[in-house]
Amino acid sequence: MYFSSLPSKTTAVTILFLGVITLTRAHDASYFIPSSNPNPKFGSWSTVRGPITDHFEQWLNENGYTSDDFAQRFFFEFGSYGGRRNESHQVTRTPIIFYHGNEDGALAVPGNYTSGSSSQIEYFLGAGYSSAELYVTTWGTRDSNLSMTNDHSCSMMQLLRRFTLAVMEYTQSRWVNLISHSMGVTIARKIVKGGRIEDDRGGSCDLGEPLTYRVGAFIGITGANYGMCACQGLSEVDETCSATNGFWPGDSCGSNEFKCFSSHLQLPCKQENYSRLLWEMNHDGISEGQRVYSLWTVDDDLILNRAIAWGRPTSFIPGSEAFVFQNLTHMQTKENTTAQQHELLRPFEVYERLTPIPVEMKMGSSSNLLLGFLILLLIVTLILSARSCYGKVMRFNYEQIL
Repeated sequence: MYFSSLPSKTTAVTILFLGVITLTRAHDASYFIPSSNPNPKFGSWSTVRGPITDHFEQWLNENGYTSDDFAQRFFFEFGSYGGRRNESHQVTRTPIIFYHGNEDGALAVPGNYTSGSSSQIEYFLGAGYSSAELYVTTWGTRDSNLSMTNDHSCSMMQLLRRFTLAVMEYTQSRWVNLISHSMGVTIARKIVKGGRIEDDRGGSCDLGEPLTYRVGAFIGITGANYGMCACQGLSEVDETCSATNGFWPGDSCGSNEFKCFSSHLQLPCKQENYSRLLWEMNHDGISEGQRVYSLWTVDDDLILNRAIAWGRPTSFIPGSEAFVFQNLTHMQTKENTTAQQHELLRPFEVYERLTPIPVEMKMGSSSNLLLGFLILLLIVTLILSARSCYGKVMRFNYEQIL
């Protein structure tokens, strides 16, 4: 079907070349060529088209990001989005960075769970945003047959951390707002928190210092912050279910064995033995932004079980404000709540140009606690020293009087 749409004058060499590209770079590259078929099997082609603008791409090339391939042109017009059109095109609102889920992509293509960020971008464009303030790039292959091979690997996390830093630097915005969906939630959380990642492939990496001081609003939609029950018993089988950096929920809780889905657990059951990466993020005390929100649906058709894992809502980000929906699927919770997402971003919507950030803000919340403790200790020491000196002076004067 792909080659039948080519002009009749296309040479055999060109056809052979395209065939080689298809075979070597994807399982079905023609899947990403827009079709005239008005009734695709699932979903539809995005009406918003990328990739990133020439202006943004030129800036990336001039600032050390060439090898990252954020344009993702392999996916044609659907692999990325964002950027100024030219020098006169200014950023007027706080930029939004989107993070898609497992084997989804930047923009919608026909398929199951492949709607990308199209509905969100369409909404924000209608609300007065421009491409200079909306950013997304594709990670992964967009092949659903490979979905169970994806985890929070060092290579992928470092790539998306660099994309986040690039948007921050390019836009020179005081704040960025982050909207994440599905696996993109835990990806974005770790990107902001920074720090080390232990890779189940035997490696490790350090993403750097927390970025909390640059994130206004953080929205996590239908994530799996405590793991997915579908992964119980599969930590050694599927990489996505890895107990190191995947979505393993734990195989037992108290006296309960392989009952992650159960609503009748034997107490006590407070699950702490789950994916190391998820556990660390849930306990490190580093916030994902100035304001953090969790959105999920009790009718999630992917996470299942009313989005519950071992008796607690897995889509809840610790410390966040929660919004729970019903009668929405896993994807619809992203696609049909764009107005609500916009409302949550409003406190940080007005663009402010970046100015030097106080050092204490860059240190992250955990370091701020340490700094506060040291200041308090210094104050107490000064008070005790003052009292000691005062006592010596009083004794000296008393002896003089005698």
